Amino acid sequence: MYLFFKNLFVRFKKWMNYNPPYALGCKGWRLFNDEFEKKAPIRYFITERLPSFFSPIKYLFVNATDYVRYRTYNRYFMIDTGLEPGYYEIKHKMLHGMFNLLKDFVEKEQAWSFQCWNSQHSLNWKERRIPLYYELFYRKPEYGVQYLEWAATLDDPTLPVMQQSIEQAVTSREILALYKWWTIIRPLRDEESDETYDDQGFSMGPLDDDFDHTAPDYVNYMKQRQMVDSLEQTWEEEDTEMLIRLVKIRSALWT
Repeated sequence: MYLFFKNLFVRFKKWMNYNPPYALGCKGWRLFNDEFEKKAPIRYFITERLPSFFSPIKYLFVNATDYVRYRTYNRYFMIDTGLEPGYYEIKHKMLHGMFNLLKDFVEKEQAWSFQCWNSQHSLNWKERRIPLYYELFYRKPEYGVQYLEWAATLDDPTLPVMQQSIEQAVTSREILALYKWWTIIRPLRDEESDETYDDQGFSMGPLDDDFDHTAPDYVNYMKQRQMVDSLEQTWEEEDTEMLIRLVKIRSALWT
């Protein structure tokens, strides 16, 4: 029964629009509209002219709803760093903010595109029907990765020319590499050091002039500390390099 009325409504809507063709060029649409207005003036007035009278009311409502949603659940102007609550330097907020945007792009936007275009993994009723489901709950990393892996093959010379997209393939590989670095490789860093030293009874430790800086435990501690400092410097340079790579492909982060 539902499908019957749905099909009936679709046919009625097409009839109201003078059964428009699937596609036409600019001139074709101009001629079609001229014919529509001439042969079905009442339908033309209702579908093409009448809505313009209600546009001011419509835009007033749209502006009001936009004011609310852009300050509540669609806060597109805000960047979520993904960091735990606490104090962070600007450099840390910048790094985490930008890569969290990349993470959202892959796990939400690219994943959504994958489902929309893949009949085997199509959107379920919750994803299609529940209000705010995408904004609040949707996140599917595996689908985002699969979409990028597919897009990364679009420069395959065996594909038909119309199906190739060299630029998309190149940027998809870069996005995938940066995403995997951020979510898999970088979290494996371990800078913990269990090396300690005896303060030798001095409250200020090695800052005291009488502290024995040649003590084996302190020497081992300093060696370990130097190794950690060197590792942290290497990681700092790697973070900067990856951040630069991300900035270079920012124009490709859209759906």
